[in-house]
Amino acid sequence: FIANQLSQLPPDLSLVFDDWHRVGSPALSARRIKAIVAARPAQGCVYFISREDLPLALQRNRMRRQALVLADDDLAYTEEEIGIFFQTINGIALDADGRRKIHRLTAGWPGALVILAEELQRNPGREEELLSAATLPERLQNEAGNFFKEEIYGRQPKQLQAFLARSALLERAPADLMRAELGTQRANHYLSEAVRQHLFVKPVDAPSGQWLLQINPLFRQFLRTQVHEFYSQEEIRRFLNGAARDCQTKDEFE
Repeated sequence: FIANQLSQLPPDLSLVFDDWHRVGSPALSARRIKAIVAARPAQGCVYFISREDLPLALQRNRMRRQALVLADDDLAYTEEEIGIFFQTINGIALDADGRRKIHRLTAGWPGALVILAEELQRNPGREEELLSAATLPERLQNEAGNFFKEEIYGRQPKQLQAFLARSALLERAPADLMRAELGTQRANHYLSEAVRQHLFVKPVDAPSGQWLLQINPLFRQFLRTQVHEFYSQEEIRRFLNGAARDCQTKDEFE
């Protein structure tokens, strides 16, 4: 069926498949990718946009320059690129401190930069005020929160939602602490799921050698509004005290 449909397309047409992570099981996804690539227009390219890594071994294709994989870090804007973006879109020349601040608050997420650029366009003459504030505009925070709720957080099972909300209580959640709280098997499962699905989180190494979960600052801010759905104030206090003891033991206070 796929080959028949694609054979009718112009030879130089490129194909884009968005939200590929919703296709189905890894086995089904792999079969469909192979069928599409095999039947693609002769001079066209195929783009698969997914929150999860494609279930294929692509190293050989990458070495032959037949495939290009762009991950979270590749898509995130650097401080320099943030400056170019706002100069191009809004005609605003950000200094180094301004670029650094926006990068810190957004982690270079393109979606947040687009919303911020639109907010600046809606408020001519207030650019300096909006960009000099300690936090991002409320409208941006609300729009980002709605996106996270509908497209990211809301699509996860309750157990993973609870794990993310708990992790967001800390700037960087130590994997060892989460294992102690939830049990090694459960914590490892949630950690791997959050990373596998690219849920605006990434693992980073601590000086002690343990694994830390770092959450995009805007997503973390949203998650902290959800934490009381799962945990009482006493449970939150106990978790934070445990995190403080863990950091003190490993001498990792920032």
